[in-house]
Amino acid sequence: MQDFSTPSPEFFQDLFDRTVINRHPLKGIVKGYHRIPYVLVGPNDWEQSGSIELRGEIRVSPRLVYTFGPQNENFKEVFSEHEPIMDATLQSRTFRFRVAQFEKGQRIKIEGSTFSLLPHTDGDELVLAKVLEDFNASEIIDTGVIWCPHPRYYPVSLERFIYSILEQEFRQG
Repeated sequence: MQDFSTPSPEFFQDLFDRTVINRHPLKGIVKGYHRIPYVLVGPNDWEQSGSIELRGEIRVSPRLVYTFGPQNENFKEVFSEHEPIMDATLQSRTFRFRVAQFEKGQRIKIEGSTFSLLPHTDGDELVLAKVLEDFNASEIIDTGVIWCPHPRYYPVSLERFIYSILEQEFRQG
């Protein structure tokens, strides 16, 4: 029986490091408000057999620019440039996604329009291969596919996914 007490920081770092981003969305992060759909697959660590398929979306805010100065001017007002050059530390975005919490022994199955969590009897490798095959056959290019070693703690893997997209964005910029 698995212990569901709060894991150590080392456990979470290992989970972050072992998360595999199998597929990035083609468009990445755009300027305005948008959503990045994802499918996360991993072994069913609740029931110790089969796998979990979690589908959801990450909501991304438009780029935020922090204000400064005595009258709270923003960069555009101060420099009157169309796209002012500024320190990246003064820009931000927010990322939101749904989080489900489960108790030990609780059956897991959630289905909704923007979030679903389904158990499978097949192993995670087979479910992951089927998801990737279906996406290739349907030419779905806007959805990320993630493998997570411990889906019970999937928010950590979603953070890894967001981090990988931001890394890609900053390399291109």
